[in-house]
Order: sequence, then C-alpha cells, then structure tokens
Amino acid sequence: MRHLPVVSAMLENAFDEIYVVDCATLHLLDFSQSALANLRYDRATLAGMRLPDLTADLTLDIYDALLCPLDTNGVNAARLDVRHQRGDGTSYPLALRISRVDDGTGPVYFVMGQDLTEQQETARLLRLSEARFSAIVSNTPGLVYQFVLQENGAVSFPYLSEGCHALLGIGADQLQADAARFVAMILPEDRPSYLSAMNISSRTKKNWNWVG
Repeated sequence: MRHLPVVSAMLENAFDEIYVVDCATLHLLDFSQSALANLRYDRATLAGMRLPDLTADLTLDIYDALLCPLDTNGVNAARLDVRHQRGDGTSYPLALRISRVDDGTGPVYFVMGQDLTEQQETARLLRLSEARFSAIVSNTPGLVYQFVLQENGAVSFPYLSEGCHALLGIGADQLQADAARFVAMILPEDRPSYLSAMNISSRTKKNWNWVG
C-alpha cells in the first residue's frame, strides 16, 4: 500500500472514515482504522478494493461523472451521500467529501466519510415523536400551545394547535403575530392573578395553573 506521511496520523486516529484513492483506477491506496472497523473487512481484502466496490448502489460511471469536475474544472470538493456495504453484508449511510490533492508523487483523491447512522436514527425518532404529538393534539379538546416568557418580559406562542380559533375566535397566525392579544382577552379583574401565576411559575420553575 502507498502510505502518505502527511495524513498518516489522521489515518490512525480519525473518528471519521478516511480513504486515499488512486485517481486513475479508484483503487484504495490507504484507509483509516475507523474505515477498516466500520466496513468489517480484513486489511488485505479492503486494500484490494476500489472506492465504487464499497457502494453497491453506485456504478463506476457515476463516480467518474462526480469526480470529473475535480480533475478538469478545479472544483475543490465533491459531496455524495452513499450506503457502504460491510463485509458481513450489512450496510450503513455515509456522507462522502472527496478532494483531489497531490502528495508529491502524483494526484490522489482524499475521501472523508461521516457515518450518518446516528443522525438518521435521531431524525427518524424525531419524526415519530412529532407524529405521535400531532395525533394526541388532534384528539385533545380545547387549545394546546407552547408559551415562552423572555427575560425582558415579552411573551410569544411558538406553537398553537388548531383549537385556537375555536376557543379564542382568532387564528393561530394572528396570535403568534401579536401575543399580547391573549392577555387583552382576559377580563381586567382576572389579569392580575393571571400575571402573578405566570411570574410565580417562571421564578419557581413549577407548574403554572390558573383559572379565570
């Protein structure tokens, strides 16, 4: 294998996957320990592979089209989301950033890969949580809202359910544009208790319960 002194420390210690790739053949010239661990190949097998061999869903022609601007137009880097195939048959999502560099003996592609597994799982769980929240809110009578009290005393409603208009007679967008309208709807004799309960909750970090 061809070892590059400039990146040798990165190859050993990098958390992200790193590959040094031959520009002409796309064979792997070197790779980081993290790439070897993630792909679950033995070193000899991985050393004999090309970059497209790692991504079964991408052909050599696709890689050629992606890398051509790096070779001819002086583009700094190419980016691509792929799925890498492990030696055990499983796969995982990866974001590749490919640059063309010269190590003193000729040009090579320097490829950095960020494993997106955790990021995509977090996004999936967030979508699931939002779907559950929407289902709960849509079946909850009345108004469900998020209320924010700023340090300067200003208030806002980042979220208002569809029950806003039915309960208050104004649209959610109108109340979000002018949050003061909510306090204005409270009877004058009830406003002091409302504001007092709000401030006590803010100060003590306890639940805010108010009837008016």
